[in-house]
Amino acid sequence: MKWSIDRKLTDSCKGRGSVGNLGNMRVGWVVGRYGNHPAVRWRFGAYAKLRGFVPIEATLKGSYDVVWLSQVADYTRWEKYPRSGAKLILDLCDNYLSEPACTPKDTARELGKFIFRQHTNLRFSFHNVVEAMCCRADAVVVGSDMQMEHVKPFCSEVVKIPDIHTDSLGCRKSDYRSGETFNIGWEGFPAMTNLVTIMPVLRRLAEKHKLALHIVTNARQYRFRSHFGRDVRRALEKTCHGVQFYLYDWTSAMVSRILAGCDLAIIPLDMRDKFTSGKPANKLIFLWQQGIPVITSALPSYITEMEQCGTAMYCRNDTEWFEMLEHYSSSESARRNAAERAVKYVDDKYSESRIAGEWDRLLCRLANAK
Repeated sequence: MKWSIDRKLTDSCKGRGSVGNLGNMRVGWVVGRYGNHPAVRWRFGAYAKLRGFVPIEATLKGSYDVVWLSQVADYTRWEKYPRSGAKLILDLCDNYLSEPACTPKDTARELGKFIFRQHTNLRFSFHNVVEAMCCRADAVVVGSDMQMEHVKPFCSEVVKIPDIHTDSLGCRKSDYRSGETFNIGWEGFPAMTNLVTIMPVLRRLAEKHKLALHIVTNARQYRFRSHFGRDVRRALEKTCHGVQFYLYDWTSAMVSRILAGCDLAIIPLDMRDKFTSGKPANKLIFLWQQGIPVITSALPSYITEMEQCGTAMYCRNDTEWFEMLEHYSSSESARRNAAERAVKYVDDKYSESRIAGEWDRLLCRLANAK
């Protein structure tokens, strides 16, 4: 299959390495029935679409130059894939190596993957399975600097590549006036533990201002690869007691339209969780790309981006959250200035062409590797 890639990179790879011209590479991936999941669609899926090729669903016996492994791949089998075969790229969206091995949570996570047949070989530690997969991978793609430090001991080629959100960026906010009701947006998977952390602050704010929380998420919260779920609205009615909220089903066609209609967005996180502390800045970047001012918890990756952008809108405790929300809810100019600064920053640093170039360079290095 012939596909488009940066001409300079293509020329630099001609006649070198095991795969020669990158434009003729046979590319496989392992996504199963999750090809439309954001962890696929916003990552290698977006890159493939930009470069004009469709990856083949890979098997252990297939013939490929490169195979991209999503987090639904069977690591217990791919970790044994021979090095004489394709170059393996492991895309590790979440910081599983931040949590210790062989804890009850770690063991339960791996047993769940075995019981529901994501992993065919029985193991008792997901942490150790991920570690082994990193050792086998020819490259590991991560989302944060903290993740990179956790993966480096196990793989020599570790690169940080952000999401490409293009297919979900239908609207960009331009009007920063607020009405009688101050509208706050929240987007993501239905993680009640994160919303719980901000509710005391929102209840206190609701005593002084008329506000509404707009939640864009999945209608059901699933665990173990969609085998068990609970109704999100019922959970939110309990979590958001005392605060008016509206629930919207997450779709790429609607998410930016809903969020751009809000006055600002929030990303509250439970910072006591080690797993959370290694999260990448993708959600913050996604919201900034829509022209929305964002207040967040003090996640290391968020702090880095905000300090580089010049918008220090992160909070370490409830007092800071309340003061920050009070300030930005009462100042149209503050919201506008923060959003315009963020838009300029992400348009320069996180354009789809720049991110696609990171994937180009990774594939070129793998093509040239012995």
